[in-house]
Amino acid sequence: MSTDLKGLTLGINGLGRVGKNLLWTQIARQDFGAVVVNIGRKAGNSLQSIIDYILHDSTYGSLNSYLFGATNQKEASIMILSSDDNYKFVINGLPVTILTKHRAPKEIEWQGANIVVDTTGKFNNPAMPDNDSMSVRGHFYSESVKKIIVSSPFKLKSGEMIPKDATTIVLGINEGSYDSRCHDIISNASCTTTCLAHMLKPLVQTFGVENLQSVTMQTIHAFTGKQQVLDRLPKEDEVDPVKFRATHNNIFLTTTGAAKTLELVMPEIKQIPFTAFSARIPTNTGSVIFLVANWNLSNRPNLSAFDINQVYEEFARVSKRFQFTNRPVVSTDIIGSPKAAAIIDGNHTAVMHGKNSLVTTLIYGWYDNELGSYINILADQAVAIARSIP
Repeated sequence: MSTDLKGLTLGINGLGRVGKNLLWTQIARQDFGAVVVNIGRKAGNSLQSIIDYILHDSTYGSLNSYLFGATNQKEASIMILSSDDNYKFVINGLPVTILTKHRAPKEIEWQGANIVVDTTGKFNNPAMPDNDSMSVRGHFYSESVKKIIVSSPFKLKSGEMIPKDATTIVLGINEGSYDSRCHDIISNASCTTTCLAHMLKPLVQTFGVENLQSVTMQTIHAFTGKQQVLDRLPKEDEVDPVKFRATHNNIFLTTTGAAKTLELVMPEIKQIPFTAFSARIPTNTGSVIFLVANWNLSNRPNLSAFDINQVYEEFARVSKRFQFTNRPVVSTDIIGSPKAAAIIDGNHTAVMHGKNSLVTTLIYGWYDNELGSYINILADQAVAIARSIP
């Protein structure tokens, strides 16, 4: 088992929202000795265009502020080693290589990367054969690559099954089910599933899954890069045409696969009726889940919102990736919250008692769907998986 990761290289496929912010965490944390980033194409008119993109972010501000704080006058040091073919530079002491030649995983020459995090959102089907240009398994064509992490839920075609060497892991929920001897492709689920699992797990542990009658969740979610700046005509056979409407001045309802993915990390809830909805809103990041769970609790006739909050406060004391707050919160308050998979808003917890011992619990959980929670946890996942490499 590897303990010192300085001898290992992290590969990042893609430099979009997830890839860029994952690179930020590595520049700050320097978990690995080096990072190789594949963008699969030329960008801008020079290496400086890529460096400028890395140094500044419209959501989180500058890399310098992220590294050193808003009032610190220090700047990240950058030393360019090569600007031909593959770009090489050292940023704040971390060697970074940018690959620009290939997009298909099987064609990428990973230059010694031992673990690859695929952040593209395009290569997420572990059932595809490795010689398919769209197969995430293609990363294994580079002999150095031993493990692959997908920064999204697996997406299978109709009739396909998740292979035995692939699994979905949410740290803090089911990391004990990871087996380094057989699991080589790991899905990090989604930001919403990660938050949802951390909201539901403490309740199930406290009241028992046998008493859970049904669950409904609604995520009020920030827009994503897949949405449109202005209205566009939907693609052929598009099943969700509202995603082609303008992002900045619309709220629209869409689907979420969070409940389906949740079954992979909390299999005990598979038989529970579960309904999930999503509403996209015009904000860069910062999302919230409204969780409604119905219970048969004949032994808890006086269950109150205070009792529910106590459950979450206790969970927050023992969990590295969970927070509870009683202070007034708006979405911008939770942006950048490190490793907070869910932040329970105790001010809005509610309990309703119905007939025949029916108890309904209503809980709000905030999450920064980008850097603050999901990508920091993704970075932790990369470290945990890398340490399992023989």
